[in-house]
Amino acid sequence: MRRLTYIALLLLVLSPMLAHADDWGISAEVGSSRFSGMPNLRFSKTSDTSERLTLDYSFNETLSLEAGYVDLGKASSSTGHVPCEGAECIVDPSGSSFSESVKSHGFVIEPMLRMPFSSIVSLCVRAGLYQGSVDQSNDASGFVNASSISTTRFIFGAGVQFSLNDRWSTRLMWDYYGKLGNGQVTSNTNVDVYSLGITYRFR
Repeated sequence: MRRLTYIALLLLVLSPMLAHADDWGISAEVGSSRFSGMPNLRFSKTSDTSERLTLDYSFNETLSLEAGYVDLGKASSSTGHVPCEGAECIVDPSGSSFSESVKSHGFVIEPMLRMPFSSIVSLCVRAGLYQGSVDQSNDASGFVNASSISTTRFIFGAGVQFSLNDRWSTRLMWDYYGKLGNGQVTSNTNVDVYSLGITYRFR
């Protein structure tokens, strides 16, 4: 969240310069992220809030490039047992607590293609790269073990955009961030994001 605030402040500082650039815009998206693909981890909470902020450059009415920051949120659990291995679970008879979480955040760069159905409604398709970190931590009665890896992955998404006027538009999007882990630290984490976004064009 702190990184997203810093980026928002940077874009706010740049906005007077971008106000004279007809091809530039800024987009913000907030939605629900859903984590999957972690068979050796049992999370009681696999969904969280995602946030995305990008600076957009339009080449024409149908093609643009988006670059910015995304926070995918985290999956977490808080139980009285350690993680399961295969079909076996070791229960802590002392009743001590165990909590675990996996989270990811980083930077995205994606071309977006817009295919208009009318002057208001367009189908949006985007695909590009996600460069970020995947962090896993567990806390067994105060004994914390944390690990982190950097990852670069191909990502893609699709949705519908609604033009409100020449400057403002809103969109409903689905994005897929696949195999973010390495099979050891984060068990090939997959994240589906369903979001609502708004875009402002500097015109």
